[in-house]
Amino acid sequence: MNRIVPSRALLFVALALVAPASATRAQIVASEAASLHQSVSGTDFELLYSRPSLRGRTTIFGGIHPIGESWTGGANDATELRISNDVTMGGVTVPAGAYSVWFDVVEGDAWRMMLHEDTAMFHAPHPPIDEAQILVPVSRETGSEVVETLSWTFENLTWNGATLALAWGTERLRVEVEVDLGITLALSEEEAGRYVGEWRIDDSMSRMSAEQAEEMLADPDASDALRDYARAMRDVPTERVVRIVQDPESGWLFRTDPRFAEVWAAFMMTDPTDERFDLLVRRGDGFFHTAQGVGGELRSYYPDFMSMAEFRFDDDGRAISFEVRNPDDEVTMTGVRVGG
Repeated sequence: MNRIVPSRALLFVALALVAPASATRAQIVASEAASLHQSVSGTDFELLYSRPSLRGRTTIFGGIHPIGESWTGGANDATELRISNDVTMGGVTVPAGAYSVWFDVVEGDAWRMMLHEDTAMFHAPHPPIDEAQILVPVSRETGSEVVETLSWTFENLTWNGATLALAWGTERLRVEVEVDLGITLALSEEEAGRYVGEWRIDDSMSRMSAEQAEEMLADPDASDALRDYARAMRDVPTERVVRIVQDPESGWLFRTDPRFAEVWAAFMMTDPTDERFDLLVRRGDGFFHTAQGVGGELRSYYPDFMSMAEFRFDDDGRAISFEVRNPDDEVTMTGVRVGG
């Protein structure tokens, strides 16, 4: 009986066909792919890049990469930046969209970041500077520590911006980013003057009653923080005088309420010496959202969940009273001008 003996070539092909899928996916890459995602007050940033390492090399610009050629801030495919809304980068308006990212590598520190509409480019050849759709100034510094593998980060996050930063070796490249919330924070001195002064407010309709506070204080299972909160709610009068003032530098209009700061500190478990304020965000003539701030910084602003203050005016256009309503249209505070 004749036997068919498979050749070595056929055996190799057969084994390859039945080999586990995981074996065919294994690969070693010199510069691994990475991604970075950051949201800033509703604007999403996404950075797609690859991360080269020094591997004993010391000089990056003028060594690994030549002076005078643009560089993508990564490896392999060009680094890509995706932005969901129009923003400002380094003082330059950047429309929403996707861009490949390049740096204009020059002697000294007067660098620029190039944003190119072609996101499908490889990291070489390098596009010339005059092909950039947008040019953004870059801060270049020397770091005190050596970063072995290139890394992009978002630093110094605030309510309206952040710093987009790259670190590799001792090189540090940074670009300041600002987002537009679509709201008016700064008012003219004349406009703010219609509201500035002392106001007697009443928030009894939205506050915990003294009886409720006493019940909470008597609860043996209540935490110390909850007891502090109940005590502050009991002791701070529902009728009190607050001030509406304007910050001369920022132009912000805000309401200060030193007595209620005790309640805020107890509720948030923060330092009671950190001054709490309600920033008045103009939404129309005489209409303001109240956003929360502490220590001179805006902490939160959620338009769909914010209370709205509506002011009433005298014949000269000066605000004389207001009501604050929550999103359910329930009155939570009233105010009458008493001075200023």
